[in-house]
Amino acid sequence: MRLVLIVALVLLTGCRKSEELPGDNGSTIRQKGDSIEIRTKDGTARIDAEGHSARIETDQGTMTFGEGEVPEGFPLPIRPGASVEHSAHMTGPDGTDVFQLSYSAAGTAKELADFYETDFKERGLEITRSQQSGGGTEMFMVGGKSDEIDASAMVMHESGAGRPMVSLTWSTRKK
Repeated sequence: MRLVLIVALVLLTGCRKSEELPGDNGSTIRQKGDSIEIRTKDGTARIDAEGHSARIETDQGTMTFGEGEVPEGFPLPIRPGASVEHSAHMTGPDGTDVFQLSYSAAGTAKELADFYETDFKERGLEITRSQQSGGGTEMFMVGGKSDEIDASAMVMHESGAGRPMVSLTWSTRKK
């Protein structure tokens, strides 16, 4: 817990000088600019922050997350005029990838769900689809699956809330 608090404090203060702090059980925490490196007997983690994005890298994999940007290598199309809210990309030690992206876009929830259903079908994925509505909210869930890929698109629109929200997930796995 102490380590998490120190990391959070350093990230929030935005300190620019280089500093090394002792951690628990012989670990060290080195902060320089917008980067933090944590070394323990079990391995090293590096955290880099830039603007509204951050990247965490360990020997177990990497995770990049942020606001307003499509992650590099994101495998699904994004509707023109979309406003990206949040995104994440994780890579495991075996090379598996997981992408997540949320955005708002023009159109109806049904049109956006149809867009991703068509895309998943063109990729040869097995499709599942469901729809729920009530209380002024309409939601579509479209899934696509193969031996190596799991994909999903959840599209939700609340009456009077502006543009529909789209949440996309794409994950690959090794056979």
